[in-house]
Amino acid sequence: MKEISFFKYILDKKLKIGEIKLDDNTDNKLLFTEFNNVFLNPRLWSVISNDFFIFNDFERYLSSYKHHKEIINRQNEIKQNLKLIPQIKGTYFLFGAEENYWHFLIDFIPRLLCLKYLSHKKIKVIVSDRLPKKFFNFMSKVLRKLNIQEIDFLKINQNNLVYSFEKLIFSSRPSISFASNFLNQISKDFIVKKKKKNLYVKRGNAVRRRVLNEEKIINFIKQYDYDIIDCFDLDIEEQFKIFSEAKNIIIPSGASMANLMFTPNDINVVEIRSNLDGDFSKKINLNKRFTLYSFDQTIKTGEDLRKDISVDIDELKKLIESNNIF
Repeated sequence: MKEISFFKYILDKKLKIGEIKLDDNTDNKLLFTEFNNVFLNPRLWSVISNDFFIFNDFERYLSSYKHHKEIINRQNEIKQNLKLIPQIKGTYFLFGAEENYWHFLIDFIPRLLCLKYLSHKKIKVIVSDRLPKKFFNFMSKVLRKLNIQEIDFLKINQNNLVYSFEKLIFSSRPSISFASNFLNQISKDFIVKKKKKNLYVKRGNAVRRRVLNEEKIINFIKQYDYDIIDCFDLDIEEQFKIFSEAKNIIIPSGASMANLMFTPNDINVVEIRSNLDGDFSKKINLNKRFTLYSFDQTIKTGEDLRKDISVDIDELKKLIESNNIF
């Protein structure tokens, strides 16, 4: 099994590819294609061609390390499994998705737009059988917004190593810009971007990168008239609406930062960082719409690679007051 450029592969095989643009003035687009007799690794939602290639520049949303670990290094096991499993007949569209809010919104939801451009009458959409209920409900609402009716779903077990499909349609990974454009379009009926509230976004009961002194932060931050929200307790549309009314946001690094797509322009965002948090807050700050402060005055603790933190509240106070973030 080898990795290959998707575009080289389809050129060599003379396969057709569809293109979707939301803005004719940009090259920001979503691509989709159909394969016959193809395999799927559901742990990574990665396509494996029938001649055993995986693509390094198209649909994947997780790291190369994970693809090597789960597919390349297990190729003999995968091939053995393929001898034992039946091929699933019919035409299927790969949505996939997972429980991480960032990946769900940015890497998966925009792919539903492909369904408007498919001519197949009997097509089923592949999703994870462990997709949270509020994620599935939101996906259904997006389909209704797109006037896509009577979709059948195939819920598959992500613990399985591989599946075999007769026909599979799948798309490229959307860019953050494409996702932001798409999601803002479908939510424009119920959000009005207006700077009204100060928000502190709780890290809450997260398993990793916990904020150990979060209750102290909450007690401290209330003096600046901050509302405390926990995105875990909110429906997806509620999260969009709340962030669309923010004027100042303090948020520990995490998946809830996906909601920064919906903020008004020219607000302040303080990202409280742990370690290995990457540059997601910078990537989602498209066209530098908001002023971003990276707050790194934290004590990192724990055995995990991504550490729990304790925030230096005195330093946070200095940042808030010196920049009028209230």
